[in-house]
Amino acid sequence: MKIFIFLVFVLLGIGRNLPFQYFYFFGLGVADILFCLLSLLLLCNANSRQALQHEITVLRKPIIAIVCISALAMASLAFNVWIYDVKGTDILENLRYFYLLTVMVVTSHCTRTTGMVPAVGFVVGVIISGVVAFLNPMNPDVLGTPQIFNPNVIGNVLSVSIVYCSFAILSGYTVYGALLAVCATVIAFFTFSKGTWLMSTFAIIACNLALKSLGSRNTSLSFKYGKYLAYIVFATLLYVVYEFWGVVSLIVEAKIAATDFEASAVGGGSFSARVGLILSSIYMFLMNPLLGVGISNFEHVNHLLESDLGAAYYDDDNPNSAWFYVLGCMGLPAFILFTWVFYWFLRRLYRIPVVNPKTRFWYTACVGIVFFIGGNIQGEMLAAYYYWVALGIVAALSTSNKGGVLSFVSNK
Repeated sequence: MKIFIFLVFVLLGIGRNLPFQYFYFFGLGVADILFCLLSLLLLCNANSRQALQHEITVLRKPIIAIVCISALAMASLAFNVWIYDVKGTDILENLRYFYLLTVMVVTSHCTRTTGMVPAVGFVVGVIISGVVAFLNPMNPDVLGTPQIFNPNVIGNVLSVSIVYCSFAILSGYTVYGALLAVCATVIAFFTFSKGTWLMSTFAIIACNLALKSLGSRNTSLSFKYGKYLAYIVFATLLYVVYEFWGVVSLIVEAKIAATDFEASAVGGGSFSARVGLILSSIYMFLMNPLLGVGISNFEHVNHLLESDLGAAYYDDDNPNSAWFYVLGCMGLPAFILFTWVFYWFLRRLYRIPVVNPKTRFWYTACVGIVFFIGGNIQGEMLAAYYYWVALGIVAALSTSNKGGVLSFVSNK
């Protein structure tokens, strides 16, 4: 069963990020089929069915919040059908929230019963998608180096996968966690995305804080050697950066120069375009603070706001931010609920028993920054698997020493 769970989460890590779109049907792929099969197998067993009920109890607060968000999205759809339009995919988008809640619950159960199998499997899947993206670059020559396929989306999940490595490190898988984190970091460099670079930096810091959190609670030689080897792996990454600093600094400087912060959205400034999309979301919120403009209407309403936005206008079908998508398209109550789920995530993260009290705040802050940045440079936080898998993992880890629940700390 562990092997099957590992395979399922490898495929969830790959997600929809392969450049070969014929592998997917209406956004669904093999990962979804196998995940549904895994869920069915768990439901058919009396013990695992009872365990899933326990996970639902542990996760009841975010479940209630997301169900309320879905209800608000449906209310927004019904209200705005008379003003704009409704697409059949709007219903599917709402149903997807329930599917992602299932991913969260099953992840929590699998983490509680198999330890870091879901986290490590997911990271392996992300790295596989990153390698495939590197071999099928969007741009084969940027200052002599390739830029991976779909760099912003894959870069986002690569950065988050490094956070997953910190979870593995906290659970005692120090060497595996460090090696996977370094692999993800190296691939993330080739995204040429400032957001990805910043997220990866904070995620690597979180990994080192996780190593520091282990302290001296285990005195076995294998555990100590594992910690030292993990530090050597991270030191090797620093050495490589130092050795190739000329190339690294050249690429970073070129990316910052190409961003052109002073250019308007109309003039091609990517930073100004993001600001313009956020401003458009705020205008949409002000048009209907309670329910927003509807989940499929961002592109249409954004176009209607072109004269109001002026030079800040940028044509896109979403604001490239999960938070501002919820605010503009679903309204303030849904935005508050979505933010509260993020707060619940951080609070649970802060309560993970194995985190050293001296590093607890900084570890939580680094992980929180990674997810916060990711949620505000891409809308994937709502629809992709990574956030919901993380919610499940953290829910299990935060209750690992309560009520006789399995402890994840190992000597590996």
